[in-house]
Amino acid sequence: MKKKTNSFLNELNKLKKNNFLCIINIRFIFISENKKLLIAKIPINKKILNPFGYLHGGVTNSLSETVGCSLSFINIKSEKNYKKFNIFNIEISTNHVHHIKNGILFAKAEILHKGKTIHLVKVKVFNEKKILISFCKMTNLVLYKN
Repeated sequence: MKKKTNSFLNELNKLKKNNFLCIINIRFIFISENKKLLIAKIPINKKILNPFGYLHGGVTNSLSETVGCSLSFINIKSEKNYKKFNIFNIEISTNHVHHIKNGILFAKAEILHKGKTIHLVKVKVFNEKKILISFCKMTNLVLYKN
């Protein structure tokens, strides 16, 4: 099973070519064997700070949405006809509880509900000292491709 989870991580990390994932320099680092938990990290740099020198809240939201949707993707990928489906985030709610200026930011996504068309995901964003920066809940829609 470890070989399969490493394969999923490699596949996710390859998705960041010439798109937004490359800009925020995301790296997927862990997926649980049951595929209910996914962790990624990004380095904090000057390009993702707000004008006051703190991490921009939009980056936290983007990181949360990316990791949460990727977790939904991994969960449908293991199903037979996964190429016939797309994942879309349809609702996201984020509480920013702490500020940060530098270091490494981690996002830990966990599926709370996995239905046929709706996935409910929670994401905790924290720094390398395990201080909670933001908490997010999101709803992902699994849609059949036309």
